[in-house]
Parts: sequence; structure tokens; C-alpha cells
Amino acid sequence: MAYNLEALKSKLAAFNGENKKGGDKAKLQFWKPEVGEVDVRFLPYKDSNEQPFQEVTYYDNKKLSERRMVVPSQFGCEDPVQELITELKKDRSKEAWKMVKELSAKTRYYAPVLVRGQEEKGVQIWEFSQTICKDIYSILVHQDYREENLMDPHNGYDFTVAATVVPGKTFNGYPVKEIKLTPRRKATKIAKTQAEIDKIVKAIPNLEEHFKGQVRPYEEVKTALEGFLAVDASAEASETGTDHTAATGTASTDAAVDDINKQFEDL
Repeated sequence: MAYNLEALKSKLAAFNGENKKGGDKAKLQFWKPEVGEVDVRFLPYKDSNEQPFQEVTYYDNKKLSERRMVVPSQFGCEDPVQELITELKKDRSKEAWKMVKELSAKTRYYAPVLVRGQEEKGVQIWEFSQTICKDIYSILVHQDYREENLMDPHNGYDFTVAATVVPGKTFNGYPVKEIKLTPRRKATKIAKTQAEIDKIVKAIPNLEEHFKGQVRPYEEVKTALEGFLAVDASAEASETGTDHTAATGTASTDAAVDDINKQFEDL
């Protein structure tokens, strides 16, 4: 054959808008523990570092972006925020380190799971914090389990996930839940038949590729950063009593933008 059929299919999908970044987001089903107990099975998964969960870092500051942004540099992409952080770390001033703290990335972890009682939904994705990840890893390396593969589809273990509300504690208006995980006492298969097991394992998504597809273009991230710096400069001017915007129209705004452009020129 004189042409690559798979390449043509991929290009056709692009023409149809099927390969846009983030376009496969709807294919992932996300799961969150509800108050109470439920058994889940962590499915066999390895990221590029052979870890059983996908680690993803985000810039998560409302002044930078209303929606958290996947950190481009973790996937080898150009990253204006990281470029600025690198420069700021050379500055030992209090203001520089305050900005570094505001821009520092936050880490989340993702695991493909099968939720017992919801098997008809197939593979779901559980997003959790470093604290929960640490709890799970502590179980995986415990002397009672270190010789076993708790995520094996044939001889692995379900985990009981117990979620309780922390009294008087909220985040963004929602009650904070405390999550405790306990491995079941007996090994089990993820499904009754080999055909069902194969279907579930085959459906485990490539999470690394998915989140790499969520990386925003360089110019979009740069524009967001410029907006963040403009807000920060305006706030600093107000605190020092040098904000004369009301008297001079857009003078202070123009100065902030000029300062932002200078910072990018120096990177």
C-alpha cells in the first residue's frame, strides 16, 4: 500500500474535530467516594515511571486561571510559568518568594478503579490527594502485602473505602471528607470470566496521554500569567499607596503591562 492507512484515519479524525486537546475528556468517568463504605478495586496501571497511579501537577491559583491548569513542563512542553519561577528563585526578596509560593504547582493522583456495585459503569477514574496516595503506598509496601500484587486482575485485593464528614470543616463550600482505606482479607478476581477481565483491562485508559492532551498552548498560558502579574502589580501598588489609576486613567495599568513584558524579555 502506498499510504499509511492509520495516519489517514488520524488525520480524518482531526478534520472532524475528534483529536482536539481535551477532546477525550468525556470518555473518562470520574468517581468520588460518597459518605459511607464501598469496595473498590485498583486496576493494573503503570505510568512512565512504573508507578501504579498517574501523578499530575497543576497550577491552581484563581488569579492565574479560573480553572486549574495542567503544568506543561511535566510533559516536556514549554512552560512560561515555570520559566518565571526559575527566575524568581534567583531573587532572595520576600516578594519574589511570595510569588513563587503562589505559582507553585499542586499534585494530584489518578487511579483507574472498578467500583463494586457499579460494575456496569466499567472503568472509573479516582482523583485523590497525596495524603491518600501515601496511605495506599503504605499498604502496598507493608510486610503483609509486599510480596503480592494487590492490583493483579486475578489475585489482587479489593479495598474498602470509608468516607466520613469532618465536623465543621469545609473547602469551597463543600464538607471535607476523611477517607480511610482497608484491604479486604481475601484475594479475588476483578470479574467472573476471563472475557470480562480482558474487557475491563483493555478499557484502562492511558492517563498520561489524556492529561498531556489537557496542556494548554504556550501563548494561552503566557497570557494567563500576564494577567496574574498585572493583578499582582495592581494589588502591590494599592498596598503601598502608589495606585493612582483613578487619577491617571490607565497609566498604572500600562506601567504594569510594560513591567510584565520586561520580565518576559529577561527570561
